[in-house]
Amino acid sequence: MLANNGDIEQVTAAIVLILQAEEPKRIERQELEDKIGSIVETAPVAGPVGVGMAIHIPKLSVQAVMSPGRWEFVYTGLELLEANHGTLAHTLHALTSFLKEPKYSAIGYNYTVMFKPANAETAAQVIRDRVIDTPNLDKRLGHAVNGAAAWLYMDVEDTTFWLRVEPRGSDKSSKFVWANGNFDGSLDGTLPSEVEIKDKTRRLYDTYLDTLKKL
Repeated sequence: MLANNGDIEQVTAAIVLILQAEEPKRIERQELEDKIGSIVETAPVAGPVGVGMAIHIPKLSVQAVMSPGRWEFVYTGLELLEANHGTLAHTLHALTSFLKEPKYSAIGYNYTVMFKPANAETAAQVIRDRVIDTPNLDKRLGHAVNGAAAWLYMDVEDTTFWLRVEPRGSDKSSKFVWANGNFDGSLDGTLPSEVEIKDKTRRLYDTYLDTLKKL
């Protein structure tokens, strides 16, 4: 479905932590900048169980949203390079260092890309042809399936890999595929090291793209 990485129009990568911890009462912006090594912008944000903090790091194209029980670190850009994997892992460890006695129960590595398949009339038709046994389904239904979206799941390493592919904006006439991949894993209370997280974000992203190319 995805011919090569150069076809990707936009990529988003995120790491999500599910945790229990005594939240810091207040973090000064200077403290954040010293930890992260870059200028930051902060703002309060309403979460599902309370008010948290959003931190934007313009130079790194990274945003962190820290809500009670759930912290998310997001990178958005035109491509995802080795340095971006390291930036996400470093930002995550820099900010979690402010927590007191945290216990981590889950971690998710999430990726979203948009791309235009080669020689395709519409994205819906490409997904239909790659995912569905169309002749048999047409026969069972009694009419033709003109397009499709799909949600698949697989076991990859120690995670459950959820892959969702659909036409951009759920528009059946769109030529662009929107593809979201979530790798959900559990933790035993402790957080993997910065190097381990960096390596895993890169490795799972490669698995995600390779799956889209084979699909």
